[in-house]
Amino acid sequence: MRIFAFAALLTFGALGGIVAASAQSARHADEPYYQSGPWKVVELANAFCEIRWDSDAGGRLSLSKSSTEPAYFNFQLTDELDYDTPGRHVTWDFDGERVPGRLLVGKYYQIPDGTSQVEALFRKARTLTIIHDDKAVARVDLTGSAAAFRQLTRCADQFPGKTVPVIPPPAPPRSML
Repeated sequence: MRIFAFAALLTFGALGGIVAASAQSARHADEPYYQSGPWKVVELANAFCEIRWDSDAGGRLSLSKSSTEPAYFNFQLTDELDYDTPGRHVTWDFDGERVPGRLLVGKYYQIPDGTSQVEALFRKARTLTIIHDDKAVARVDLTGSAAAFRQLTRCADQFPGKTVPVIPPPAPPRSML
């Protein structure tokens, strides 16, 4: 009987530790690693970091970066386009320097192959315009982006050898809490 009681205490103690750790990491996930104006750098899944720039007028720019890979650029529109909208003729324009992009699932604009050259354009440009079929679908003021990118790199360097994306483990079922 005492052995079962001791085992139960150990089990519930371990579960309590998991729940406490999950709550602590959830609180930590809500706190930005860096924030200045509209630029926010956050840690994700204890594996990589992401810059987020949110616009009330139409979307979110995000750059995900690990210590081993160039940044992955994504812009998510608030309003979804028709799913049948072709993804041809998408460019990301950094002050006149154009980089080919693509459209996925009606609202996600991406640069398929990020490189250090694209990262350099992001850091030095003043404005980013995403163009789809000769129409500007999003504009981002890049003031402050160089400082945010430095912090993104510093954040990503905390997780050597990790890559983007890493799916975090699921939370324990409510019945175990």
